[in-house]
Amino acid sequence: MTEVYAPLYEAKMLSFYDSRFQTYEGAESQSLPGLTDAQHDDPNKEPLPRYWIAEEHVDEALDGKWDREWLLGWRDIARSTDYRTLITSTFPVGGAGDTLLLSPSSSPKDVPLLAGIWASLMFDFVTRNNISGTHLKFHLVKQLACPTPAQLGVASPWLPAASISDEIRDRVRELAVTSWRMVPFARDMGDFGPPFRWLPARREQIRAELDAMMFHVFGLDRDEVDYVLDTFTVMRKYDERDHGEYRTKRLILEYYDLLASSIASGVGYVTPISPVPGDGPRHENSTRPTWIEEF
Repeated sequence: MTEVYAPLYEAKMLSFYDSRFQTYEGAESQSLPGLTDAQHDDPNKEPLPRYWIAEEHVDEALDGKWDREWLLGWRDIARSTDYRTLITSTFPVGGAGDTLLLSPSSSPKDVPLLAGIWASLMFDFVTRNNISGTHLKFHLVKQLACPTPAQLGVASPWLPAASISDEIRDRVRELAVTSWRMVPFARDMGDFGPPFRWLPARREQIRAELDAMMFHVFGLDRDEVDYVLDTFTVMRKYDERDHGEYRTKRLILEYYDLLASSIASGVGYVTPISPVPGDGPRHENSTRPTWIEEF
């Protein structure tokens, strides 16, 4: 009988909404090369792991705990002085190294909400102000203040026709599902289309809008948002180096103001992102690999 092997994902191979952040392909040291934007836009391109694990061992480890074709995890190494502290991602089911901690849930439909919250700058601020040291273990994450699915299931204050959870899911779905191996994640949210295109400028806008929504969910006023963003000094340094301004802050505050205006006026929020998040450009169905029919 042919034995099937699954990739063993290491924490450094993943980043926000990116299960293909770094690869051992072409690596000449422990500092791994990142996939280019062009490679990210190839829905069949996957990172090359250093190690593989027999699929039967993955199935055995998850038996009775998790039955989906994807996982949510975060990097154990988490320093408050880095660019970001809580670095999290969804990724295809497989092995996970010891510094990649997993968050199986009894309610898989709520995991996209958790993915969106954990990836936000607001939650990163909460995290870095509540930990010490360089490790972010399970018992620490369990103590971090996080909105519940029930709190997110109410009507959105900026768009009463939709729930906050729907607004989060639409954005997380487009950001996370950019390869065929991640389509099971979208299908568990009722989306049976092909992967979304990897469009850096569009992704930047969607992430900024989602960050602004999270600041509203946590109840911060504009001055507080301004303060929180200024605490990300490494991010600011990189933005000013690459863009000549703290662009992340500017974009988030612009979306925060638009959302605040809708809340104050009672007029439903209309995103300036076109097409709306969750309906972005996709890869053609003709590129679908044969194994995708398994899901």
